[in-house]
Amino acid sequence: QTSQHAITCGRSCIMAVSFASTATVLGYPAEAENRSPAEAQIQDGSNEESAQRKPIDAGHAPYRFALDSSAWRKHLEDEGYVVLARAMTPDEVKTAKDLLWTDIETHHGISRADCETWKTWRLSRTGLDTAVVQDPGAWYVRACPGVKRPFEEVWETPELIVSMDAVILWRPWWIKSSWMPITEGLHLDQNPFHKPGLETVQGMVPLLPVSMASG
Repeated sequence: QTSQHAITCGRSCIMAVSFASTATVLGYPAEAENRSPAEAQIQDGSNEESAQRKPIDAGHAPYRFALDSSAWRKHLEDEGYVVLARAMTPDEVKTAKDLLWTDIETHHGISRADCETWKTWRLSRTGLDTAVVQDPGAWYVRACPGVKRPFEEVWETPELIVSMDAVILWRPWWIKSSWMPITEGLHLDQNPFHKPGLETVQGMVPLLPVSMASG
């Protein structure tokens, strides 16, 4: 099977794709001009503890490669993960964020312009949202050429089967402590005994920068 977004283990691999110069997972906009009115009201959540931590220079991390590099395939095969930078252009990211916000507003009855409405949003603490995975925002991200291309290279075909997992959404927990996100913990999603080979490849596309404060 070929799967563009299925979580994996064993000899299967994990691939993260980053739209900007940072190798990240999830966070909040760094550029003020790209913030929604509600985001402009939110502080970055930094604190003394996080400020004392030594940041990772993601731009020079040994696991981070340019999309057109020939070296990322070997790192993925050897280590089981890789980060590919600038998989989406700034314009693509802007479009994706707008589409996703529209999907979220439609399904959950909240407003991107009013963070007070987020308090009534019944969002899992893991941030896993399956309500919007078939909507325009998620499909736009999946179909972006720089997102699809690495999977085409891994499977050596443009014909891909894409799993419909979830969109991860975290609210600013420094505003409301009950919004503090949690993870699912360590687990396997591919049985290493029945499927020990390369069966699936997971991809995560962060649309917002991640800082030491946001995690």
